[in-house]
Amino acid sequence: MGKLDGTVDEAIDVKSSIDGMISVIEQHRNARSHLFLDYENNSWPRE
Repeated sequence: MGKLDGTVDEAIDVKSSIDGMISVIEQHRNARSHLFLDYENNSWPRE
């Protein structure tokens, strides 16, 4: 997973990333706030 400092912990394939983002968007599409989430539905920035 990429980090905000530009380093990467592990590789991810494009399909997994896209499928994950579609799922996260569908889950939160009616949210009335700004959300910063990754493809696994984790909040950003993480500590």
